[in-house]
Amino acid sequence: MFNKSESLFPVRRDYVYLAHSSIGPMYGPAAKAGAEFLKAHSEQGMMLRHYYVGVLDAFRKKTAELLRTSPDNIAYVSNTAEGTNLVANGYPFEPGDQVISYVHEFPSNHYPWVLQQQRGVELVLLSDVDPCGDLPDDGPRGWSMEELEAKTTERTRVIALSHVQFASGYAADLK
Repeated sequence: MFNKSESLFPVRRDYVYLAHSSIGPMYGPAAKAGAEFLKAHSEQGMMLRHYYVGVLDAFRKKTAELLRTSPDNIAYVSNTAEGTNLVANGYPFEPGDQVISYVHEFPSNHYPWVLQQQRGVELVLLSDVDPCGDLPDDGPRGWSMEELEAKTTERTRVIALSHVQFASGYAADLK
């Protein structure tokens, strides 16, 4: 079971935290490690370059083991938006290729694909629907797996959808 204790997630002492697919509270041990690193960085500057190399190499190796791939296939980026932009701008699209997304997708998972239209890529947007049957009509709701399946074609190269929609909280049933 995932440990969600207040000692590991100090935000829980004073707040009920609901994930919102953006900037979340820092995990306690990560905050401590980050503070220690920033202190060392302020005292040593780039003399810590050996630290960066070691940490990133270990990260790539452990992540590769988890994903059953080579460390050469793992890249470290600052955030999801940077990674999405790298994939979007580096993918070998050809005119007529398609990207499927949702009309109310999180902006940093939407605009990189919008820009691919300049390369002849068709952006196919899933409609805003109520896949649960009980979501309010006055704002973004969600997308349907049935529409996704219907719009997926042999020209589909990327499906860019968040599991949980930031604007509505809708969580797709990925099974």
